Amino acid sequence: ISALDDAQKNVSGIISSFGNAYKQNNQMRLKIIGDGEDKTKLQNLVFKLKLSNVITFTGKLTGEALVKEIQQSNALVMFSNYETFCLTVAEALACGKPVITSRAGGLTDLISDELGFSVESNNEQQLTESMLIFAQQRNKFNPESLRNFITQNYSKEIIAEKLKQVYLHVLS
Repeated sequence: ISALDDAQKNVSGIISSFGNAYKQNNQMRLKIIGDGEDKTKLQNLVFKLKLSNVITFTGKLTGEALVKEIQQSNALVMFSNYETFCLTVAEALACGKPVITSRAGGLTDLISDELGFSVESNNEQQLTESMLIFAQQRNKFNPESLRNFITQNYSKEIIAEKLKQVYLHVLS
């Protein structure tokens, strides 16, 4: 799920890594949600790698349509070079889905083994390996625990309390 800005989101790295993983597990599928200036370039890469039958582009989705796609997925793959918070990771976890993500800043730095897999940015080999391991272990993730991580750390009430504490500290 991205704006398909390859310089930031490294969707081409996801496609390449997926292609390598697919060679070892042909049951895998990848859905790319989003739109942007690099969409044609990314579609051409999928065609060049002969993955058009297993990688689909949905275009931009929002609201209930996006939630439905996340809920129907097995995991979210995010391979950004840099992030601020990374809302898509939070959305996937809130839907009870594990994540395979690069350590690109913000929320991505907090991903533990219970939430998914964390790889170095730009390390396509690690991403490929994580995709393959996930395919074998996807049933180990507890959707309720994934949702609880978000609600216990990022609910409106929790964020409001954290902001209140910052303001009180600054004012004192």
